[in-house]
Amino acid sequence: MGYSSENLDDPVLRRAVVALTEWVQEGSLTTPRFVTVPLAEAARAHAMLESHGVNGRVLLIP
Repeated sequence: MGYSSENLDDPVLRRAVVALTEWVQEGSLTTPRFVTVPLAEAARAHAMLESHGVNGRVLLIP
């Protein structure tokens, strides 16, 4: 599921972020699973994705 923030002005966007944060904190909305990998190991991150060795997202950290 996706959304577009193109039509959200600053106050509306702030309210949306606050609501999303509250839902995550209370547990009614879960965030995707993720693995962090140092940017210097980007090749390893790609290999993990290509081999389906990760369940969720891979975040490269500078």
